[in-house]
Amino acid sequence: MIQLSQREPKRFIIIPDAQPDWGPLESVFTDESVLDNFMFMGSVRLHTGTSINLYKNSISRKYINLDSAGNAYSYSGDDYKQVPLSVAKDTVLG
Repeated sequence: MIQLSQREPKRFIIIPDAQPDWGPLESVFTDESVLDNFMFMGSVRLHTGTSINLYKNSISRKYINLDSAGNAYSYSGDDYKQVPLSVAKDTVLG
């Protein structure tokens, strides 16, 4: 059994009180009816300094995670990894 103290630390931090930034999402989805289905859930800062905005789709209940340049990321337990935007869009729209 792995002790809690033996676990690797997360490679990101949650940005407390992050203000909604809709710009990255609006650059990825231009259809207003699609945009209306998203909620801003917060932001994280990676160990590299990159900030990622977390958006949740209210229909599929899945997330799309975007940096300010519109690059997509997938969460994998203890880190965010960059993924192709087409994959992230397909996943979140389910």
